[in-house]
Amino acid sequence: MEFGNGIGLAGLALGAIPIIIHLINRQRAKLKRFAAIDFLLLSDKRLARRLKLKQLLVLALRAALLMFFAFALAKPYIEPDLVATRDASEPGGVALVIDDSTSMQTLAPDGRTLLDHALEQARDLVASGGSRTSFAVIAAGRPARLLTKGLSYDKEAVGRALDRLASDASRPRSGDLAAALTEAGRTLSESPEPRRQVYVIGDQAAHAWRFGTPSWNYVPITDVEVIDVRGGQPIDNLAVTGVAVTKSGPVSEPVLEVEVALVNHGVAPRTAQVTLELGDKVVADTATVPAGEPSTVTFKVRAPPDVTGGTVRLVPDALPLDDSWVFTLGQTHAINVLVVNGAPRSVPWQDELYFLRAALRARQTGDVALNPLFATSAELKPGQINAADVVVLANVGTLTAEQQLALHNFVEKGGGLLVTGGDSFGEDANKSYGDLLPYPIRATKTVAKAGDPAAALSALTLATASFDHPVMQVFDGVEDASLFKAHVYSYLLLDTASRPGSRVIASYTGGIPALAEGVVGRGRTMLLTTTLDMDWSDLAIRSSFLPLVQRACQYLGRALDRPGGPGHLVGEGLHVPLPDGGGPLVLVQPDGTEIPREETADDIAAGSLYVEAPDQVGLYLLMRAGDRRHAVRFAVNADRVESDLTPVTAETERAVIAEMTRNNGIVPDAGVAEPAMIAAAAGGEARSTILWPYILAGLFLLFGAEAWLVVRS
Repeated sequence: MEFGNGIGLAGLALGAIPIIIHLINRQRAKLKRFAAIDFLLLSDKRLARRLKLKQLLVLALRAALLMFFAFALAKPYIEPDLVATRDASEPGGVALVIDDSTSMQTLAPDGRTLLDHALEQARDLVASGGSRTSFAVIAAGRPARLLTKGLSYDKEAVGRALDRLASDASRPRSGDLAAALTEAGRTLSESPEPRRQVYVIGDQAAHAWRFGTPSWNYVPITDVEVIDVRGGQPIDNLAVTGVAVTKSGPVSEPVLEVEVALVNHGVAPRTAQVTLELGDKVVADTATVPAGEPSTVTFKVRAPPDVTGGTVRLVPDALPLDDSWVFTLGQTHAINVLVVNGAPRSVPWQDELYFLRAALRARQTGDVALNPLFATSAELKPGQINAADVVVLANVGTLTAEQQLALHNFVEKGGGLLVTGGDSFGEDANKSYGDLLPYPIRATKTVAKAGDPAAALSALTLATASFDHPVMQVFDGVEDASLFKAHVYSYLLLDTASRPGSRVIASYTGGIPALAEGVVGRGRTMLLTTTLDMDWSDLAIRSSFLPLVQRACQYLGRALDRPGGPGHLVGEGLHVPLPDGGGPLVLVQPDGTEIPREETADDIAAGSLYVEAPDQVGLYLLMRAGDRRHAVRFAVNADRVESDLTPVTAETERAVIAEMTRNNGIVPDAGVAEPAMIAAAAGGEARSTILWPYILAGLFLLFGAEAWLVVRS
């Protein structure tokens, strides 16, 4: 029940007035008793009881009159229950967004997977739909995909799509709910019906919803229902998140130090047995992992002869897919960094890359190695970009259309991009880069001149940094870090208006952005607003320069995300070095399937073959036909982001749903999602039921009843 004038409800207090008057009237003078009067009262005792009852009824009617009058002034009405008026025959389009990512392989208490429960929910929804309801099935595992031919009224075809999803369930995938919801919006926008409904069916893990609030560019959805197949219950999970292998001792019989990284996504400490398998050699150890924290277990073993890889295992728990990790002993964890020189000079120490070359080539003990390759902006080709893990654009002010497209595709697929400032940046920089920059560039500012003895007095210095960021963590707690003493004479001034996914990591004096980060698709971009040479700052000659640029490249190359190096994950493309020898290339998958591959001129120039989105966990071989002796081996594992099964918060769900259902000005041809039209489509009456006229009519009846009782009394 709703009220047109809610403040009128305060008048209900008027009902207390007759009661107060009644109580006051009961305060009478002191009685003097007379025998004759007592005799008369006793003789009429029955009549007195009847009179008292009538007076109480009059009191109740007078209180009700005042309260009903106030209730009528509040103008109550009943809004029709639109959801309740819908039935199975209601026309409309329904998008079933089903999470088929790795986390959905978690076992429920009944022994079935969460995906089995999700598919059961989806089949029930299809069965309950009428002949006038069309369905689309969208899988939210990467890559998000539409499994039906748009919206379909054919329930058998929809059922076959669900069956295909079930048959493909064992393939580990990362989640991409944002892309799945986008596909749902695109598909439902093609529906001519006024009802457009989305069901999000999955475990609703928080990591799947971390894409933020989407910018909804489609017809507003009339209803979004989130179905949690685990009922909101937390699920504890212990996972292997990575393996790092180092060798020592003689080459003929090296000693392997295998460090296994674990994480406990639970609320209580977990003790588990960790088993290392190297060929026929099997060793085990026990580890206790605190709740919500990572831990490591280290094995030292002699490498068995002719063993090229191994596996680490835990005792399987609710999510078996993250209880093992496959690795190779010879797999390189180096990150290929393509550095593009935007201002080459003939004098070496004046060149844009003079200091950066040395910093990237330096080797830090325990860190992931960087493999730098160098080119000028004029030489930059798409083939070079595709062969890299990270691209550094040093003072490259503009890009050709071909370069911009190649870089955008590279970052969108998961690559890393670092852009640094310089005098090559002009008015066309924003147009040339587009969303590859975390924030648009407003202008170039100069506060001092390099080489001027007085420059230090007016130069900017780094004043604040987000030490929780992986790039800046190395400087946390370091007293007198030279990074904060570097002088900056010129910088790119950024427009830091809100841009989803972007943030400032470090700032100069006065809060001026120094280092910013953005997100494009699955990749990361960073912008350093000064230069890597001595033209705009003296950062390059500070001791902090080397760890800063190395950490930035490692972060952009995802090495800091995964213990033991970047590794290779299911669904993510990778570059594999070409094996020695001649003959056609063959890629051997973990299940033994051999796939012929062709090497292009770009592959030969880069010395590697790009393998796009491997879909199996295990050891792969890239070899020349029949030549396993020179084969290149690499391991692929499931994405450990899926291991954290913490449920999403209700606030996050509401924010996404509100954006999908808000009126964004895009009106469908067949009608808009107004409540009246939805109710009419459901076959119900859309008008609200007004109650206050009936209450006023009832007041007249109460007046009559009160008058009749007064006369009778």
